[in-house]
Amino acid sequence: MGRNKLSDFDKHLRREIATNLNYLMKDMTQKQLSELTGIPASTLSGYLSFRSTPNAEQIKRIAEALNVDHKDIDPRSKSSEEEHEELTKLLEHKFAFDLAIKTTVKLMCELNSVGRQLVLQQAQLLKLTGRYDVCSLMRQDQSE
Repeated sequence: MGRNKLSDFDKHLRREIATNLNYLMKDMTQKQLSELTGIPASTLSGYLSFRSTPNAEQIKRIAEALNVDHKDIDPRSKSSEEEHEELTKLLEHKFAFDLAIKTTVKLMCELNSVGRQLVLQQAQLLKLTGRYDVCSLMRQDQSE
């Protein structure tokens, strides 16, 4: 009987934890971290190579050994306030996008075929400039 296949979320989580650990360990070896945490080096190796996911207690021990906050290692540990802020931003973008679509559709219905074609061409030109690309704007918002 084989193990259940990992979800994309679990794969991403393992990758993010490993990336964070590698960064935070700097010049520390797995053996040194093992000695500080009491977690076997082979287990740490599993975390760093995406083979396993540390539980909350192991994250806590590693964070204490590295003198960092557990949120710096495990993204699941974000506070509800941080999650609320992220969710609020996403909803604001979605609401603004939905409103823009509804408004555009309403306006398009009031135009003849030539007018609709001109609106479409203008939208394509705006997209080509890159200045109004949704992905670019979202990345810009996240960096602020």
